[in-house]
Amino acid sequence: MIPPFRENPVAYAATVEALTSKAAELETRVNEIHRALVEINEQMQSVSDALHSLARSAVTSPAAEGEPR
Repeated sequence: MIPPFRENPVAYAATVEALTSKAAELETRVNEIHRALVEINEQMQSVSDALHSLARSAVTSPAAEGEPR
């Protein structure tokens, strides 16, 4: 059996080139998605920190001391 790259080297090279290009596109997209996920995680952490801060201040505020729990 003749290996595909020997049977039609031009088609084989074109396929390799197309797959290499597609792999580069996919790698770029994965990096973009990773950066977006990092940004979302940072935003979620900021919101979580703010909510924890509000919860702590509500527990220690003088107005909350007179209210039943």
